[in-house]
Amino acid sequence: MREKQKHIDAFDYFYSLGGVASAENCRLVADKFQISERTFWNWYKNLGWKERVHLRNIDVGKKVEEKTNTTIADNKANYLSYVHKLFNDWKAKVDAGEVPVEIKSVSDVDKIVKLALLLQDEATDKTETRHKGSVDIDVQLPSDPGLRARGRDLIQQIRTGQVESGDSGDGCK
Repeated sequence: MREKQKHIDAFDYFYSLGGVASAENCRLVADKFQISERTFWNWYKNLGWKERVHLRNIDVGKKVEEKTNTTIADNKANYLSYVHKLFNDWKAKVDAGEVPVEIKSVSDVDKIVKLALLLQDEATDKTETRHKGSVDIDVQLPSDPGLRARGRDLIQQIRTGQVESGDSGDGCK
């Protein structure tokens, strides 16, 4: 079936109704375009409306995502401009001697160091996790029989607590 403008218009209307193949949507499209319900179902099937709804949903989703990302980026830039203004105003007062800058405690040093790390996009905290008890390990071992045997031995040693996870048993970590 060759698609004509009336088919495109009918599909667009169908999509505006939610793009769900239902008796109600069939009746609404048929009434609006003065066609039979059988013709609607023929168009739905022969013109691939189910697939087109799916593709349009993907396209609409991408456009919404792009717009959302743009909005978020614009908001971040806007907020950052306010932060820069506040910082520059504060810095001018410090430079003029109107606002004292003093380090009174270790906590102040910690805050300054963390701020410097954040500004450099570095981690401000180190978290180490150690597991005790049983460990489930899913490993695909290499085909070399010697390596496979060494791997099985290491896994067994980790499970029994003879070697810590991350320690190869040869003194290297």
